[in-house]
Amino acid sequence: MKRLLVPFILIILLVSAFGCSENTLKTYKDAVKKTDEIKRGKLYSEMKITNDFNLEGLTPEQIKKINYFKEIEGSTEMTFDWEKGKLITRNYFNFGGMGFDSTFYKNGEEMFIKMPMMGKYLKINDLKEVENNAENNTEKNSDVPLSEESRQKIKKQWIKVLNEKDVLKGEDTVLSTPDGEVKVKHLTIKLNQNQIKNILNKWIDILSKDEKLKEFIDKNIEAEKDLFTIAKESIENSKIKEFTNNVYIDIDGYIIEEDVMIKIKFNNPKKGNVKEQEIDFQIRRWGIEKEQEFDFPKLTDENTLEEENIEQGVPFIFEDFIKKEGEK
Repeated sequence: MKRLLVPFILIILLVSAFGCSENTLKTYKDAVKKTDEIKRGKLYSEMKITNDFNLEGLTPEQIKKINYFKEIEGSTEMTFDWEKGKLITRNYFNFGGMGFDSTFYKNGEEMFIKMPMMGKYLKINDLKEVENNAENNTEKNSDVPLSEESRQKIKKQWIKVLNEKDVLKGEDTVLSTPDGEVKVKHLTIKLNQNQIKNILNKWIDILSKDEKLKEFIDKNIEAEKDLFTIAKESIENSKIKEFTNNVYIDIDGYIIEEDVMIKIKFNNPKKGNVKEQEIDFQIRRWGIEKEQEFDFPKLTDENTLEEENIEQGVPFIFEDFIKKEGEK
């Protein structure tokens, strides 16, 4: 089951950096810089991970439990204004039919989250680690356990690995967005297995030194073996069947759409482990640098949980649900 964590590491890596050929490198780099400097707007991302497990030798109960992870889907919709210190993030995840949603709010110094399956809010202003993240202006996505320094290193490594032949510059096209029809430049990147494995191993080296990520792993993930070691072993013991990356840059130089797809086959998987895996990830941006509307709920004693109830999170709910389902 530990190998299920590898896709999430890959997603963090793949989403953190995108590249282009020598001829379009300046266009891409300028777009990345400009996109990173967006102060207000909307962002929507969605992912889907499809797993094919080695079920040989498993009991019916074990198969039933593992099938909850056959398809993992998630989406995030964000409205933000960094200058005003306002943010609303709506998240949704689905594990084999089990849905979970939550909403994070930040209004100046006030931060709270709507707890899943409870319909109540939890104020998190007093949680030290959240405050520290929120006060770090260079790390706008404070819910992502990855430092800005690591993200920048990952981007630099990504650009270094690319060759001109790896990139196909598509024709200028038009995308339908919430802002209307938008003219864009289209870049497509395709890499071979050796290139992908090489860059992934370098990225894992970067992540293994990221104190913010290591702290997150230590607090939230129990594993008998170091996850970065597991990730490297998984890469070594895998075959990259296919990889594509599409980037769309609008006339103002912003990256308004990004699409990544990777197919992986794992050699000689143990029972219960993943045999093949497909990861699809998309990001959409719109309303860039436009005035944003925020609908913050009013907190009362009746609709607010006490801070000690923070332990009633997703993993406990899912674990209890799976346990009960397995006993049926």
